[in-house]
Amino acid sequence: MASSGHVLALASGGALDLDCLPREATLEMLQACRDRIFALEHEVRSAAEPPRTPAKARAASRVPASSSKAMTKAQIGKEQKSIVKEIKKKITPLKFHTGWDKVSREVKFAADRLPPEAAEQILGISQDSWPASTVTANLGGNDIQRALGLGDGELQGSVWQKGGAIGRHFGAVKAMRLGHAPLELESLKLSYTIKSQRLTGSLVCVNGAGMVASKKRRRGGAGALFGGFESDGFGSEDDFL
Repeated sequence: MASSGHVLALASGGALDLDCLPREATLEMLQACRDRIFALEHEVRSAAEPPRTPAKARAASRVPASSSKAMTKAQIGKEQKSIVKEIKKKITPLKFHTGWDKVSREVKFAADRLPPEAAEQILGISQDSWPASTVTANLGGNDIQRALGLGDGELQGSVWQKGGAIGRHFGAVKAMRLGHAPLELESLKLSYTIKSQRLTGSLVCVNGAGMVASKKRRRGGAGALFGGFESDGFGSEDDFL
């Protein structure tokens, strides 16, 4: 209902001058006053409330501006290779065993400033379904190879013979590197923090079949009396677990 200054327009076509009120108010006048009060309340509330952001816009605001340009498949592959390089670095000092001593190993790793598009491919979870802060994924089997972009048998581990005492009268045996073998990937846990673009992971693996024996040469001198061998550079036979 329109109004001008202190005058309210009435539904019947008349007007109510608020500066010169009549002695008696009609129902029509009261309704005009009520409608004006409600209209003013709505205007006040609208001015006080911040503008609402659509859901899609809120989701987009969580993604840093650096990722606004779409990444190519090659760029994503480069990020995966960087992560695999870190994993291989952590695997190098680990010792895997055979027989009764065979156990799985956990390899923890991290990648900083990982673009969201690369994280989306690695996690296997669309950005549209990401929560507000952290995305997690638990992978197994072929999904691990897909996430890291690994080829068959790409991750290799050193296989060792454990050192230690052999019975009461036979002395001790030194630990010795037997060779290397492809690793079987059992599980992969991933966590990606959206704001900091940091990916952390835990890969559980164990040595599989197809070990390649180390090439060692027997040492001369006193070491040969105890069956000593010279390492091929992947570790020392004097190491014990």
